[in-house]
Order: sequence, then structure tokens, then C-alpha cells
Amino acid sequence: MPAIHGTGLQKLRKNLLTFRGIFALITFVLAVFFFVLLVLQLRKDEVMDYEALTYCWDLGISAAFMALLSIIAITKAVF
Repeated sequence: MPAIHGTGLQKLRKNLLTFRGIFALITFVLAVFFFVLLVLQLRKDEVMDYEALTYCWDLGISAAFMALLSIIAITKAVF
């Protein structure tokens, strides 16, 4: 019977300390940052003009793209 080297959390920590893992963590942090900026922009009580509306669209698209990229990067780094 082969020996088990480390638990799942130890393997996860080892995999996340590679370049792929660091890239995955950075994209996750950026996705959260863009979502927070979007929520803060949408919570303002001001009437949205065209510039504010396009800014919200840009933030939403950026956040969604970074979240998708983060999911792909995390699965690549872990498995």
C-alpha cells in the first residue's frame, strides 16, 4: 500500500505556492476588488448619467471576466 504524503490541505498549499497558484490568487483578489467597486458605485444616491452608467458596465464586465479567469486559474493550479 503506497504511503500518503500529506493531507489535502498540505497539497493545496503546495500547489498554490507555484506561479499558477499565485496568478490564481491575484485574479481572485482583483475580481473581488472589481465587484466591491461596482457595489459601491451602484449604492450611490446620485442619478446616473451616461459616464457613470458606462463605468458600471465596465466594472461589471471586468469583475465577471476576472471571476471567470480566477475560477479557471484556481482549477488549473489545484488539479
